[in-house]
Amino acid sequence: MHPGFAAIRALAEAIAVQTDSVFGYLSEGSNSAGAWLAGAVPHRGPCNDADAVKGLNISDWAENTSAAAILLNVEPEHDVAQSRQVIRALTNASSVIAITAYRSPALEDVASVMLPAAAFTESSGTYVNAEGIMQSFKGANNPAGESRPGWKILRVLGNLLKLDGFDYVSSDQVRDELRGSCENIELDNSIHGVPRVTLSASGGSIMRAADVPIYATDALVRRASSLQKTHDAVALTVSINPADAARLGLDDEITSVRVKQGDVGAILKLIIDESVPAGSAWIPMAVKGSELLGDPFGEVVIEKA
Repeated sequence: MHPGFAAIRALAEAIAVQTDSVFGYLSEGSNSAGAWLAGAVPHRGPCNDADAVKGLNISDWAENTSAAAILLNVEPEHDVAQSRQVIRALTNASSVIAITAYRSPALEDVASVMLPAAAFTESSGTYVNAEGIMQSFKGANNPAGESRPGWKILRVLGNLLKLDGFDYVSSDQVRDELRGSCENIELDNSIHGVPRVTLSASGGSIMRAADVPIYATDALVRRASSLQKTHDAVALTVSINPADAARLGLDDEITSVRVKQGDVGAILKLIIDESVPAGSAWIPMAVKGSELLGDPFGEVVIEKA
């Protein structure tokens, strides 16, 4: 998720080449490879077609007010890194269609209309696992009420707009067409012909680093009260190294601090933790209250509350 990921990955591969090592990494999610193969990325079409119509990444999109937007199972306050910018862009859009299985205050604020989508357990589909193998599944039960699988809602919208490519009657047809078109592609995440890359750092400042806790990864687990009571459920806190705590005049008697990012901020519980690298502040994202802060990676100011 780091904005410098491409540079970090390129440097790691360069080190592997120089040390005669094998470089590889696991994708962030089980269907990351599926998204690339299907062309669900801004800069590639299906089957790695570089000549397909290009889209925008989330940062570029948020900087340009869109006439309309369709959200598919997205909670903008939690599911994107730059949540404040995205919510502002959605607020300025002329129309926002939210296809979702869950309601949230932020979604209700920006959506012009909400279409009920079936939960993932109520839909058939296919994903590409970390090995690059397609795995298909069927819905475990029928969609509740008037909800429908997300792909069917998109198909009907395409039909109403009389667009090409929206005539599928089953998710298996979508899978089979993609599999047939991509059958000669060999998955490979190595980099060839890497340009010069640079990474910058601000000396003396505290840089926020973030992760998505295991029980904050999607709308379903975020709403599971039983999971939120476990040890692995993470609340919005800030963890810093003891050296940084001493430099900032913080100690174990101080339980809360004010964390600011630009013109936004929040009061967070303070944790002093030797496992956090000096110069870093570990603050989770996608948890309640995290939308009050800025980007998950960036400079922060920490002071006594």
